[in-house]
Parts: sequence; structure tokens; C-alpha cells
Amino acid sequence: MKTPYTAGIRIEQSSGAATWMMDWVSAVLLVLCPILQHYRGVFLEAGVETLVLVMPYALLKLLHRQNLRLGPLVPLALYAVYISLIHGVSAFTFGREMLLLFFFAAVLNECVDARKLFHAAKDIALLAFFCIAVQYVCYYLFHRHLQMVPTGVLLPSAEQWIGLAQTGRISVTGAQMAFYRPSAFFLEPSHIAIYCIPVLTINLLAEGVDRRRIVESAMISLAVVMSTSGMGIGLVAGVWMLYIALYTDSGRRMRAAGVRNLLRPRTLFYLLLLALAFAALYAGVGVFRSAIGRIFSSTAGSGSAIQGRTSTGMRLLHMLSGIGILIGRGTSLKISEWNVAGFFYTVFQYGVIGCCLSYWFYVRSLFRLKREYVWLTIIIVGLSFFTVHTFAAFYRMYFICFILGGYVLAHRKNTLAGS
Repeated sequence: MKTPYTAGIRIEQSSGAATWMMDWVSAVLLVLCPILQHYRGVFLEAGVETLVLVMPYALLKLLHRQNLRLGPLVPLALYAVYISLIHGVSAFTFGREMLLLFFFAAVLNECVDARKLFHAAKDIALLAFFCIAVQYVCYYLFHRHLQMVPTGVLLPSAEQWIGLAQTGRISVTGAQMAFYRPSAFFLEPSHIAIYCIPVLTINLLAEGVDRRRIVESAMISLAVVMSTSGMGIGLVAGVWMLYIALYTDSGRRMRAAGVRNLLRPRTLFYLLLLALAFAALYAGVGVFRSAIGRIFSSTAGSGSAIQGRTSTGMRLLHMLSGIGILIGRGTSLKISEWNVAGFFYTVFQYGVIGCCLSYWFYVRSLFRLKREYVWLTIIIVGLSFFTVHTFAAFYRMYFICFILGGYVLAHRKNTLAGS
């Protein structure tokens, strides 16, 4: 027999299920933005349209939120205002930065679930592993590249990746590469590496790691390694070395990082195994050897991967003088953003002041967060010297949302400890 009480329960359960579903949909759409940013939408870029689509739901939740927490966002807000005004008022830059700040506030105040963001990104990273595995099978068994990027709907700014997406062998310069470089549904290997590394860091270094998370982390690591991204291979090796050094033999509990931990017999044994595995791959797998060689060695007609990511930036810094050193030269000079690291990009456009403001949030996080989020912050700062993506809008949002998840976790723990 239906009563007002049972009817009310059904309504509440239905509302809870709808909220749960909308939270997941919002999380999935947000973590897809770094991928969708390169595609045409109906009216705007697909990434921007996705943010606009998610915004009303997040806004409704934010408006019903009491006692908003905004403290960690102060450095991000100051940076947003600075870059919008320092070289004349830029409505586009201001609007973009305010949109990003809105989503940062939504994540920090749990109107967008940071844990769901992480799990959605992890599912995408695992899907990328399976896709790359299929691409390898198709290429080396059937001698055909399985294209997974719909190049017909790419934006003009992403046209340099069409050759690689269609063949797996043509670089952004149009040259034929010496080995196969698949990247699933990402435009190039470095993109999959940059996307997967935050997920790997949190999944492997967070407290309470179990067998399932180790297997997931291994699959994500393989996705990065199989993409042949030299930067990604180095980061994967670094994260696994941190895992070996930071966990005890029993219970998988985190212990403090220190020199003594590195000298433990178990740690030395696993580091030796990792070094032997690396040496075996380097000696026996030509693709792996070529990927590592790209990092340090110059090839005909081009420098090493490190030189490619830093040489242009150094030339840009030499162009700065006088007041330009402090405030930069703005966006009036067209530069090849895809080959300029984020640090150089920011100093050239916004000067030392803008660079300091952009790193303030990360430096603050190093002292406010713990464990996996500290390591993630260090990795992001390190990446900023080799890739522009740490300062490009969508990947910056992607990275910062993960770090804000650390603030959410710390706030929950403090609340529980004080209750």
C-alpha cells in the first residue's frame, strides 16, 4: 500500500540516483575536455562546448553550497586577472580564465566530485591501453595502422597531427619516422603520456594500494611505454621507483621517503629488477631503444626530444629585455606553441611576474598537501620545462583539478579529526 511516507522515499531515492548519474556524466565530460579541445564542435571548439554543457549543473550545486572554500584558488585568481590585463584588456582571456576558475571552485567545494574525476580519467587511460594493444596487433601482424582519431573533424590548429593519426609513422614535421608510434585516440604519444601520468601517480602512490590498483597501474604504464613517448617512459619509471621506495613490505602502507628507505635490501632488489628490465628492453626491443634514443640523441635534420622542447624557449627568452623581462611581450608575436615548454611560454608572454604567479599555486600545494599529491605537483612542475600543456587551458584545468582533489581529501580528513 502506497503512503505519503513510502512515496517520499521513492522520490528521494530517484533524486539520489539522478544526482549520482549527473555527477558521473559531469566527471566523464570534464576529463574528456583535454582530448576534445582539438575537435570542432557545433558552434565552438568541442572542449569549450563541453564545459558550457556541464556548467549549469555545477552552478546549481555551487549556488546551494554554504561556506564556500576559496582560499587555495587565490593564486589562480591573481594569475587569471594578471594575464587578462597586463598587456591590455583581453575579454577572451578573461572569459576563459573565469570559466576555469568556476570549475576549480566547483571541484574544491565538491560540486564536481574529484574522486569521480579521477576514476573517469583512469577508465579512459585503461581504455587507451587496450586501444594501443589492438593497434600493435593490427600493425605488426596485419601490417595495417588502425586509425582511432577522426581526423575529419579536427580543428585547423591540430592539422599537424593528421599524418601521425592516419599512419602512425609521419611526424608533425611531415618526416617519416623510423619506428611505429601509436597513440590510441590521442593525437600523439606525448598527449597520452601527459594524460596518463597524473592518473598513474595517484593510483600507485595513494595510501592503501592493493593488487587491483597495481594491475591497473601496470596497464596504464604499458599504454605510455607502448606509445613510445620518451618523456612518458621516463616519468613511468620515476613513478614506479617512488612506489618501490615509499611502501612497506606488509600492508602496503606508506612510509616516509628518505635515503634510508632507498638503502633497504627490498628496495635495492626491486630497483635492480627495474634496471635489468629496462636494460633488457633497451637491448632487445628496437622500438623501445629508438624511443629512449629520441630523448638524448640527435637524428638527421633534427635535434633530440629535449632540444626540441627547450631550444625554441631559450631563443624566446633571449628576445626579452628591459621591462619585458618583468611583464613579458604578450601574445603579439606568433610563436609555435606546440614546441615551446610551458615555463618559457609563460615567461615570454607574461614575464617573471606572470611566471611567479603561475607557479604560486603549485608551490603552495607542496606545503599543504601530502603523499601522492605532493609527488604529482612535483611532476607537473617538472613537466612545465618540457611541454606547453601544463599551461595550456584544458590540460592546466585537468592537472589542477587533480591537485584540488588533494585539498578536498585533506579537508575531509581534518573535518573528521575535528569532529
